Amino acid sequence: MLLPTVQHFLQMQNIAPDERIVVGVSGGVDSIVLLHACFTLGQQIVVAHLDHQLRPASSADAKFVANYAKTLNVPFALKPLDIASAAKANNCSIETEGRNARYAFFAEVAASHQCKTVVVAHHADDQAETVLMRLIRGAGTSGLQGMQPIKQLDSGLTVLRPLLTIGKAEI
Repeated sequence: MLLPTVQHFLQMQNIAPDERIVVGVSGGVDSIVLLHACFTLGQQIVVAHLDHQLRPASSADAKFVANYAKTLNVPFALKPLDIASAAKANNCSIETEGRNARYAFFAEVAASHQCKTVVVAHHADDQAETVLMRLIRGAGTSGLQGMQPIKQLDSGLTVLRPLLTIGKAEI
C-alpha cells in the first residue's frame, strides 16, 4: 500500500519520474523507507542529510545515510551543524532551530542540483503528535491545524509529505 500511495501522491503533484527531487533523510526507518520508495519508483533523487549533532550517534547516522545513498548510486549532500548552539545563539528552541536549519539546507541542496521539490517522511503519527503538541501549548482552533501535505517555502522550494496519511506501523 505504501508504494502506490507515494507514487499516486507524486503523480498528483505532477512530479515526473525524470524530475530530480531532494529526499530529506534522517537515517530513521521512516525516511529510509521514503527514500527506498522514491528510488523503487525510478525517481531521480538527491539525498540530503543534516547532522544536527544532538546525539553521540549522529555521525553514525550520517555515515549510514551516506553509505545507503552510495549503494543506490545517487548524489548525497551532508551538512553537520551544532543545532543546540545555534538554537541558543538564536534564542529559540532546538526544534525550531532544527526545522529552520533543515529547510534552509534542503533549499541549498535543491538549488545546487536544480531541484524545485523536496520530499520528507512525516507520517500520520507525526501529524497526530503535532496537533496534540499545539493543543497542549494552548493553540486556538486555527492553530490546531496539522502539517500540510504540500508546503511552499519562502525560498521557492516545495516540500511534499507523501506519507502523511500513512501510520508508523504501516511504514
